Parts: sequence; C-alpha cells; structure tokens
Amino acid sequence: MTGEAATWTEQRAAELVAAIGEGTTESMAYATAFAARLRHPDGTVCFPQTVDWLRQRQWPDGSWGGAVPQPSDRLVSTLAAVVALADRPDPWARYAVQAGIGYVQRQPAAWRGAPHEMIAFELAVPHLLGEARERGLDLPYPEFDDLARARADKLARVPPDAWSSRPTPLLYSLEVLTGEFDAAPAGRFLSVNGSLGHSPPATAAYWAATGEPAALAYLDGLAAKSRDGGFPEVQPIATFETAWVLYLLQRVNLRPTTAWRHLATLRRQLVDTGLAAIDPGFPVPDSDDSAMVFNTLLGAGYDVGHRLGSLLAFEGDAWFSTFPYERGASVSANARVLEAFSHRPAGFPVQLAKLVRYLLGERRDGAWWQDKWHASAHYATAQVVFALGRVLPPGQLAGTWRWLVDGQRGDGSWGACGGTAEETAYAVLALDALSAYRPAPSTTFAAAAAYLREQVEADAYPELWIGKGLYTPHNVVRAAVLAGYAVAAGRGAE
Repeated sequence: MTGEAATWTEQRAAELVAAIGEGTTESMAYATAFAARLRHPDGTVCFPQTVDWLRQRQWPDGSWGGAVPQPSDRLVSTLAAVVALADRPDPWARYAVQAGIGYVQRQPAAWRGAPHEMIAFELAVPHLLGEARERGLDLPYPEFDDLARARADKLARVPPDAWSSRPTPLLYSLEVLTGEFDAAPAGRFLSVNGSLGHSPPATAAYWAATGEPAALAYLDGLAAKSRDGGFPEVQPIATFETAWVLYLLQRVNLRPTTAWRHLATLRRQLVDTGLAAIDPGFPVPDSDDSAMVFNTLLGAGYDVGHRLGSLLAFEGDAWFSTFPYERGASVSANARVLEAFSHRPAGFPVQLAKLVRYLLGERRDGAWWQDKWHASAHYATAQVVFALGRVLPPGQLAGTWRWLVDGQRGDGSWGACGGTAEETAYAVLALDALSAYRPAPSTTFAAAAAYLREQVEADAYPELWIGKGLYTPHNVVRAAVLAGYAVAAGRGAE
C-alpha cells in the first residue's frame, strides 16, 4: 500500500472508531411494521413516519425485506407489513396489502429448503398468520400448518417459569408471544433504557399491552435518531459494535489511539462474570459476544486469558451454544470460542478438539461454511478460517483457499447474489489469513482493492445479518470493508 493510501486508510479507521457509540443498526421492515401499528389512547398513530417508510420500501413483487432476496426474510417481513397496513383506509395501503398478499400466494413455500431462517421464524410466522386471519386476509394458511406445529412444540419446551423468573432470549420476541404469555410480568426485566431486550418490536408490544412510559420513551428515542423514519432490528448494541469493529481493524494492524478507551470499556464488562452480551444493558450474555470480547482484548495485549473458563458455561456435548433454548448451533459463534481458547491451548484441550471436530463436520464441499447469524457463506467461512488457521496445519484448508480464489467475480467482488462490499471484505480477510498456506495472486487482491475503495464510505450496505429479518449493523460492516480494503490494497501492490 502506498503512503497516500495508508494515510487515507488510517484516517478512515480513526473516524470509524470515533463513531463507535451506543451501537446502531439500520432500519428494517419487520421492526418498522410493528412500530407502525402503535396508537396513542386517542387513536392517533404514534409514529406516522413508519407508515411512509413502509409505503416507500415495498419491492416491485409486492414483498418487503432486505435488498438481497432471502425467502424467510421476505416472508416474515411481508406478513408483518401486511398486517400493519391492513387496518389503514388509504387507497395506497389497500393496494400495498393486496400486492403483499399476492407475493405470499405466489410462493408460499419459497422458504422451504432455503439456507437460512430468521430469528424466531417458527414463532413469528404462525403468529402473524393468526393476526392476518383475524383481519380476513386471503392467505394460503394451510401451507404453514407445519410451522404452527413447530411453534407449539417450541413453546412446550419452555419451562413454565421462564417468562417471569429470569431474563431469557424469549423476551426478545415478545411481539409474537402475546397470545401465550401475559406481557406484564416481563416488565421486571426492562432495561435501564426502557426497552425489553433492546428489541423495538418486543418493546412496542410491551407498551401496547401495558402503557409503560419508559417503553414509549425508548421508542420515541429511536424515532428521533432514525435517519429515514424506520426502526432497527436491535438497539443499542454497544458491545457488539465495539468488539467487532476493533477486532476487524486489529486484524490489519489498524488501532487508532482512541481505541484504547473502548478496549478498557470492553475489559470492564468481563469483571463480574467473565461474560458479555450485545450491550452492557442487555440482560442475557451469549457465547458469541463474550468470545469476541476475549479475542479483541487478547489481540490488543490485555491479560484476560485467565477468565476464558467462563465460556464453558455454553459448552454442550458436541458444540457450544450461543443462547439458551437454541435449536441449532452457530458456526461463527463456535469458531469465535475456538479462537478464544486457542490463546490458552493448554488449558482447554478437550474443548479445542470438540470445536475443531464440530467445525470440520460443518464444512460444505470440503471448502466453505454457512451460519445462522449471517446470510453469506463468506462471512461464516472467514470466521472459521480465522479460528481453524490458528490450530490446524495450513494445508487442511486448501479447499477453502481454492473456493475463495475461484469465487471472485469479474468486477473484483465476491457474493452469492451479486457482489457486495461486505462479502468481498470477508473473502479478502480469509485469503489473507490463509496466506501461510498459499498467497493468493496479487491480481486477485488488486481487483478487490479497486472494488472496495469505492465502498468504504458508502451510505448503506445490503442487509445480510440475520435477526427477525435481515439487517445491517452499519459500523461493523464498514469496519469489515475498510479492513478488507487495507489488506487488498497492500497485497495487491506486492
């Protein structure tokens, strides 16, 4: 990388670290639809701007959801929007609802066999269909009978006292559980900011059921900060944003002086239990954020390795869970835990062997991985490469190297549904991590650098992160793109 390019990259990194705050995610259809339902006691709409947001962001095929078509995202987002707009008298709303219904009617089974499901998909779809049925909407209800059975089975496995005795991930999905649970007891777990699980839809449902002023104040605050009138998947996400941004920048030796303040904040979060959640105010810790905090701090030279044993709280027979009541394991979370334990390999030999066995067993075509928290195989593959590259001989990831090199598009990008900056960044970072096995051609990196240079300061990035719908944690994605550019520009000039 030339001196001018290095200076530019360092300046962008400093700006990005300076922008780390409470953690923000971009607006998305599912959350915005639940906010659009809310009414004051006098019947007026609480957030009229959300109605305009839904009006402006329906796709030509009648659906709502992320820019990269993903069937379960489009289904649950469309159902949420249709139900939110069904009671409105506006002619445009009636047309939008009919177009949304038409989308579901044309492809009710598109989500079957698709590689990803949204969070609580088996809870949300039957709930939204029940609300649509109450409104007389003409949807193919029998097509989803198996999801209704899956919902019933999932709820039957939840301990009777889970809702009221302690905070659980179920709080995050209150908006689709109001038929089974009284919302009021959940109030004991409101965060200091007035939210329920930092989830705008769950908090909206709680306020609608209880009228709690703190919950409405939280929603009002989100509305005031929204750049476009929509609502986000989750907010705040200070720990998630801080740890991911700093980790990604550290991978390419970018650590602005202002980063030390944020690193100290991450360190303080491990003091009590050795665990972390997506935000200091979030009530439920998880293995993914906890392991990323460890990896970020250890990478920066903090002596926190003696606390790694706290991650054993998530250990299962064959893998590590992310949250309680999880139906399936996360590849990226297990990779993150493996990377953390690899800093103290002598202390966790059994766990290291278990995690390696699990991750290799999840490998597709001997080359790549998919994950439950991100729609791109390039994201999952990069996280696994970062971890396995620390504990396996380089040659064992030869298939991954070939898959990455062969997968580059003509414009220098990577991506399954057209190239994206985020996926390109992960491919570049993974190839960089695999350089001990075999350096990728400099032309590969040069083409990627040319593509990424124009994307570092983009106003928005396609939604690829999996929540209740697809969403974008903007600063996290920007950090990945900047790190990818830094690597590509450096290696492309070699």
